[in-house]
Amino acid sequence: MTTNMATNKEFYTDSNDRDFLKRVRDHRDDWPLQVTQPVAGNYYPINLGIYTKDKKSEFSVLVDRATGGASIKDGEVELMLHNQNQTAKHTAMERKSPRQTTNRGALLK
Repeated sequence: MTTNMATNKEFYTDSNDRDFLKRVRDHRDDWPLQVTQPVAGNYYPINLGIYTKDKKSEFSVLVDRATGGASIKDGEVELMLHNQNQTAKHTAMERKSPRQTTNRGALLK
């Protein structure tokens, strides 16, 4: 999801459904961070939601299950989704996944 907000590398993720923590992309308060994997190093666990804001507006996304989230660029929020095709048309994808699940989430179309 992308906006035209100037967020100054800042975004907020929940802390296990309690409070929101400020995250700064490519930065750690406790040590000098050397960025070698900018995507993996900026993903955080999300149980409730993630948001980003600037001086004029705020953009929030709430989730119904635990996932990973990040803001890799200013004005963007990224979430990891487990995606499963309901009707596959390619032969390689027609095989059933070896992992069966009973956890049914929202069907995105």
